[in-house]
Amino acid sequence: MLYIRFDGPPSHESGRFIEIERDGESISYGEWKQDGDDWLLVIPDTTQLEAELNALKNEIKRLEGEITFCEGCGREFGIDYKPHYTDDGVSLCSDCWAEVLAGGLIQQE
Repeated sequence: MLYIRFDGPPSHESGRFIEIERDGESISYGEWKQDGDDWLLVIPDTTQLEAELNALKNEIKRLEGEITFCEGCGREFGIDYKPHYTDDGVSLCSDCWAEVLAGGLIQQE
């Protein structure tokens, strides 16, 4: 959370700006710009960045749901990888599948 510190409350003779703080520490944030006789503290609008961050978080969650693991060796399968399945539904990578076939434990179709 950011805090903007003034030396007095809002009124017809408002307090003066002192600093912007985060966690009790003074920080530099925004940019001062003169606007006629006034000065503006222009603070970046993070709405678009927050929307993009949320979209990325949702994509990560979606992708995590599509990634599976070889139940033989624990290797992670990518999104497009099609694992081999045993008759009992165990997902295996190609290396583990080859070991199963070599051991004669499963008949290849």
